[in-house]
Amino acid sequence: MRQLGDIVLKAAAGELKPGGEGAEGGAAKYRSDGRIVALACGAAGIESARQVLAAYDAACPPTIVLFDADSAAVENAVRAMRHSLPCQLGDAVDGVSLEPGKVWLAHDPTRHVVVEAGEPPRLRLVERDPVNGCRPSADLLFGSIARSGLPALGGLLTGNGNDGVRGLAILAETKGKIFVQRPADYAPRDRYDAVRAQGLDLADLRQEAIPDWILETTNAAGNAAG
Repeated sequence: MRQLGDIVLKAAAGELKPGGEGAEGGAAKYRSDGRIVALACGAAGIESARQVLAAYDAACPPTIVLFDADSAAVENAVRAMRHSLPCQLGDAVDGVSLEPGKVWLAHDPTRHVVVEAGEPPRLRLVERDPVNGCRPSADLLFGSIARSGLPALGGLLTGNGNDGVRGLAILAETKGKIFVQRPADYAPRDRYDAVRAQGLDLADLRQEAIPDWILETTNAAGNAAG
């Protein structure tokens, strides 16, 4: 398996292809099937989120990454990637479109972020009280995607607390593809144990397996070939 440092270096050098294949690998070129990817993580999951972003190229799936973490810590983690990734990477602002090649980071503790259906779908920032102590709330984000009826893939990365567990279950009920990160021995297990207790039909993934799984699941070219 690739290590995080190798992935970041290859992404910065433009040598990394979606799905983990090199330019000469002969694999089907990645083409997003339009599915929205929504990821939520706590401070302990920031490195996992970085690994996903490092595997993206200019054709990546439309993606939202919600952080239950200090904004300064998030910025420190992604600063070097803002100008090195081939995809568009920016902070979530009201009204931005969810389209292939765009990744939005939600970590403003004063606003929730939800998805609004349309052509194209858009992010909306909502000023309201915290949900179960969290703002932005993963439960609210996943729930909004489920209500929109848009095809989606949702995932919970490592973090403290139970935010996102209920929303992930709602997303699963609307046929969304879902996964949970299996925590390392030293990492908090709150979200993982709460999700597994729900008995949901989901992928249970270690950190290093997450980027390839997301890209393979949302690859229209690869799914058509299969």
